[in-house]
Amino acid sequence: MTGTSVFLLLFAGFILIVTGSSCPITIDPAKVVVKHGDTVSINCTAEAEHEGMGWEAPQNGTGNMEVNHLTWTGANLIDPSMHVFCFINPVSYEQCQKQPVIVLYSVPEKVQIVSNSSGGFMKAGEDYYLLCEVHNVAPVQNLTVMWYKDDIRFHLDEFTNASEINFTPTREDNGVQFRCEAHLDLTPEGRYINVSSQTFQIDVRYPPSQIFELEDSDFTIGSSVSLKCSATGNPRPEYNWTYFNATNVSEESDDGVSRLVIRNATTYNIGSYTCLAWNEHGSESKTARLSVEGAKQECPLQISPAKMVLEYNSEWKSATCKALTTSTNVLEMFWLDNRGIKNSSLEWVADTGTWDSSPVCYGTFKGLGPCNKTLDIILYKQPDSVSIGIEGDHTALKENNVYTLVCEITSVAPAKKVIVHWFQGNESFTPPPNKVHVGCNRCNVDETKSNVDMWFSTNFTVNRTHNGVEFSCAASLDLPEKTLSTVSIPLNITVHYPPTINKTKLSSTVPVFSGFAEDLKCEADGNPRPEIRWISEVDLPLQRSDGVLSVTQEGKYTCNATNHYGSDDHQVEVIEKTDYLPLIAGFVAVTVVAISVIFIFIYSIYYKNTKMRRYNLKNPKLSTHNGNVAHNGWDLPLPMTKLS
Repeated sequence: MTGTSVFLLLFAGFILIVTGSSCPITIDPAKVVVKHGDTVSINCTAEAEHEGMGWEAPQNGTGNMEVNHLTWTGANLIDPSMHVFCFINPVSYEQCQKQPVIVLYSVPEKVQIVSNSSGGFMKAGEDYYLLCEVHNVAPVQNLTVMWYKDDIRFHLDEFTNASEINFTPTREDNGVQFRCEAHLDLTPEGRYINVSSQTFQIDVRYPPSQIFELEDSDFTIGSSVSLKCSATGNPRPEYNWTYFNATNVSEESDDGVSRLVIRNATTYNIGSYTCLAWNEHGSESKTARLSVEGAKQECPLQISPAKMVLEYNSEWKSATCKALTTSTNVLEMFWLDNRGIKNSSLEWVADTGTWDSSPVCYGTFKGLGPCNKTLDIILYKQPDSVSIGIEGDHTALKENNVYTLVCEITSVAPAKKVIVHWFQGNESFTPPPNKVHVGCNRCNVDETKSNVDMWFSTNFTVNRTHNGVEFSCAASLDLPEKTLSTVSIPLNITVHYPPTINKTKLSSTVPVFSGFAEDLKCEADGNPRPEIRWISEVDLPLQRSDGVLSVTQEGKYTCNATNHYGSDDHQVEVIEKTDYLPLIAGFVAVTVVAISVIFIFIYSIYYKNTKMRRYNLKNPKLSTHNGNVAHNGWDLPLPMTKLS
């Protein structure tokens, strides 16, 4: 085969291919949108010379016809997959055909939302789906589903199936309305159909939110206090309060809010108040504390007796603990001793043979929490002995020196209840508190409960008035409702001090009369007893041991008192004087005699010259008095004869 022949064959094939791919047929309309069950007509026109044309269709096909224009009519179309085409048999090449696009659509009969929730009830935080069901729609490829949440377009990502959305509700979604729309886009040849379903309202069930408005606060005694508790939740929350249920507290509810009202508040209202908001999906609680500035929370426990004072190793006694509230407020009660032993009995028995007994009653109460009260128990022991002494080895004390007076107490308890009283003779004296030192043998005075040896000491300055004085001390246990005292044996102290001459009994100037002696007596106080001697520039007479010196001449005489601790001097000046007393006495005597003589002489003359009765006492006879007659002192018992 030549090259020319090959070229002709290839050209002819190309013409055939070109003419076959562009079949000379015109379809009008080339695309038709027909509602399911409706009738449609499509025209087919031959654009080239042919040997016949026709429609091939499941219904109303025409077969091969020698015409240039041919209409196909389809009635009650229901099969979207039917095959319909127009064909032509050209003169110069084989049969070709064209197929119109027939879009058979159905308007959705129903659009609805279904979900895996129960009747629209959803629990916050859990996963749910919403499915938009579009019934009897065609063609589905032209269908678009759009979601709306409260009329706001709910956008989905490109990988999400538009007919179904996954949804995790929150409490903010409660009451939200979802809606889906079926959009059938048949344009430009057909309609744009929009079918919307009814709204789907969700009811989100969620536990209570955080509690609002319940905060810590202060109150004043006697005031009224209101605590408010509110929370949001679905279903609406119910409220429970936990607190110490005093008689002045009441609960009130109003429109989803719960209140605690406290009237005439007392210290028993100090404490914690817990509000619990709950529903079937959960709960939320919050605690607020009420307090009073400067006031302490009362512990509703009572110990009876409140105080026990027992002697060591005496008869055992018991105490009871009870709650000052209803049993509903009490969560737990028990006794606990210092050894950590727990006793759930409400009665505690005091062991008087155990020094460190310290029982505590504990209680746990609603709203108050744990609190406790300690039994005030005093276990005492009177001292075995009380003694008083001077600190150090002192046989005698020296005046003006400072010494320490010590009161020793043996085996006494409790130490903090011991008080010492000091006595000087029968008189008590109280040293300044900061001048008394208290100690005990390896113990803490304020904390030790067992019997201990103690001492109280105080400093004092000795003077001579203390010599021979008896000092004593009394140790007292200052217990509630009674005081027990033990007195020491008295301590007699000796004080040594230098002499002091008594100058009030020995004048500094003493007169002496010539020819007469005058006693000068020197007395001095001192311990040991001072030695007294006289010193003078003149010759001294013999000195007596009692300090008396008889002087007859003038001069200066010095008394000296001396002992081991010092001496004292006192000078006396003796002045000689003339004694005029005898002359004065003689003159007075002569004068008295002269006056007496003159008086007697004058009286005798007077008596002689007066008219006086004269009596003779010759032969006197005694006479008797009549007992019925009174006699005066002038009556004479002797009978007398009257003289002329």
